[in-house]
Amino acid sequence: MGSFPPGVGDVDDHAVTDHNVVWAGVEVDGVRRSLDGGETWSRITDGIDDPDIHDVTTAVTAGRAVLTTTPREIFASTDHGKSWHGLGVGRHFALPYCRSLAVKPDDPDTLFVATGDGAVGKTGAIQRSTDGGRHWQMAKLPVEPNSPIWAFATNPADADRIVACSHYGKLHASEDAGDSWAKLPREFTEIRSLAWVPN
Repeated sequence: MGSFPPGVGDVDDHAVTDHNVVWAGVEVDGVRRSLDGGETWSRITDGIDDPDIHDVTTAVTAGRAVLTTTPREIFASTDHGKSWHGLGVGRHFALPYCRSLAVKPDDPDTLFVATGDGAVGKTGAIQRSTDGGRHWQMAKLPVEPNSPIWAFATNPADADRIVACSHYGKLHASEDAGDSWAKLPREFTEIRSLAWVPN
């Protein structure tokens, strides 16, 4: 895979649409796209008005949608990044600071976004949309998070299991695609990413 020019910020996340189209979200330097499997990259400059990218993900079966989060917005593109539109979440979320995105593995219209009250915040929330991001509902968590929700983990082996973490180590899991959540007993000092694999 090719490299970015010197001075490019931290790559927070990447996503693959197919074997040629690869996306990277770069903190404080925008979205990068490769159309040749990562050999060369171009910076997306139109349609995303904040270069502080926190996450990028794809929902391939939903019109090849690409979604990216910035501190107070989610942007979407359905034309390989030629044009983008904001979903307006900063006006609707009670805790509008956006971090990670997750797409339910078997349903690209079901989206999750990790939010909080700021980068070094004291609480967080999980927002879920079942219509591709047009409408959102805050999840009812059993205990208030101790910091912003930071990341999700999903796996096609069990598409209804969604695992989420707060920045400062609390884990929550849903076994019914976000209808209900339970706090997991193990806690950590800090978590930046998650993965789960089937037994």
